[in-house]
Amino acid sequence: MGLHISIQEFNLIRDYIHERCGIFIGDHKKYFLESRLSGIVRDSGCSSFGQYYQKMKKASLFGDL
Repeated sequence: MGLHISIQEFNLIRDYIHERCGIFIGDHKKYFLESRLSGIVRDSGCSSFGQYYQKMKKASLFGDL
């Protein structure tokens, strides 16, 4: 079963990418972001995009990214 990204999760991850990289991802790219990140989310041991977002935020605080 594939992971699905909610609107809230999409907005959090999109804003995080924009903040960290300066790349803005438009609303119409939700499916693109979901398809590109779903394998990474699974490989990281996370069960949702929200959980992965929290992991990214925590890692960035400690310089682990």
